[in-house]
Amino acid sequence: MVKIFLIAGALLISLLITPQKVYATDCDISITPKQALESSSAVFSGKVLKIENKNDHKSIIFQVNRWWKGYPEELIWLTTAVPPATWGYPLKEGKEYLVYTTNNERVYEVNICSRTKELSKASEDLKELGEGRLPKSKMYFEPLFFFAILLAGFIATIIAIIK
Repeated sequence: MVKIFLIAGALLISLLITPQKVYATDCDISITPKQALESSSAVFSGKVLKIENKNDHKSIIFQVNRWWKGYPEELIWLTTAVPPATWGYPLKEGKEYLVYTTNNERVYEVNICSRTKELSKASEDLKELGEGRLPKSKMYFEPLFFFAILLAGFIATIIAIIK
């Protein structure tokens, strides 16, 4: 009888002093690509160029191929928690993804509960989302760039007229 109490006590103590990591998620897996598009801050396809590990997250730089929602930049920076922590998405350098992001304090984030997936496995999403649009060069897209070109042309014209 004493042996049983000793064994039970040892098991109880080992459970109490052994750290246990438990991660739980509660994802709505029934969401459609259109619903995910509506609830996301940005949706794009692209290739992971670089991943930097930080303390509790990863910083990821994507080269964007197509946009469905958001500002159509050629490069985008986003974060994810470090897997296997809750919500972290296991992105890999060099792989292409269809990415659904949220925006938290002006930083795009991706997590395991989004419809984010490798591009090779995203045919259903791509079919429903449609063709998307190409990213625009930042110089081409920036309104200030157009203003600078117009102003330079105007100044050059005035100088030419004055001479």
